[in-house]
Amino acid sequence: MGSMIRAETFPEEKRRAFLEAFSELPQRVLWKWEGDELPDQPNNVLTQKWMPQFDILCHPNIRAYIGHGGLLGTLEAASRGVPMIGIPMLGDQFNNMKSMEETGMGLVLQYKDITKNNVLQALRNVLENHR
Repeated sequence: MGSMIRAETFPEEKRRAFLEAFSELPQRVLWKWEGDELPDQPNNVLTQKWMPQFDILCHPNIRAYIGHGGLLGTLEAASRGVPMIGIPMLGDQFNNMKSMEETGMGLVLQYKDITKNNVLQALRNVLENHR
């Protein structure tokens, strides 16, 4: 989720929704996880406490990016043509993700709507229908 919102502070049901959705994907998933370990981590999920976000977004195999929709992350994803799933939480994130949606560069997933099925649907949408 970025440096402002740490995924390990999510409630258990939100964390589990992501893990269960990720486990159904054929793709590998990189997850910035600042905790010591990620309980029930699927085999296709690699965690690191820090990752060079822009370098990763520049890699040709990156198919999607999930973040909170901050200005830097949305600009970096858009500049590299990487579709984004944004989970806006505060401030400019809502408008940034609205712009990403309007341009076909991203989808908004509201925090309150995070479930395994909604995460999986959003991922499949950007992976299969990216413009």
